[in-house]
Amino acid sequence: LHSPQARCNPSMIDPRCQFWCPPHACQTNHTPVAHISRYAHTKVGDEDDLLRAVSIGPVAVAIDASQPDFMSYTGGVYSNAACMSDKAGLDHAVLAVGWGSSAAGVPYWIVKNSWGTTWGMDGYFHLQRNASNMCGIATDASMPLV
Repeated sequence: LHSPQARCNPSMIDPRCQFWCPPHACQTNHTPVAHISRYAHTKVGDEDDLLRAVSIGPVAVAIDASQPDFMSYTGGVYSNAACMSDKAGLDHAVLAVGWGSSAAGVPYWIVKNSWGTTWGMDGYFHLQRNASNMCGIATDASMPLV
């Protein structure tokens, strides 16, 4: 995606931003690589079930990304007690791709955001794991079965 406006921030909704792809800029290959037979969901709120799914491959998850400190995240393990974990409070789709623990021993999820590489840690963030379903990460998680 390209932006003709130098000050355009793709992570914020701004009517001045118009994203476009120049004609014929993207090369496509129409050969199927895989066939998605159906989708599976993890158990609602079950981080252990999500961990099993992420150990197989990336999992699409919905989270509460409405907290101002999340929008300005630059690194570390994100945790905010004000985050919602019920389905009605989830407002953003991201991709859970792994897990780990900080140097201080805090377990976290490795999550890919869609706000570009200038946000977070090159477009990724660490969300506290095993913390009562922080920001609803295990509330609405699904993955394709190929």
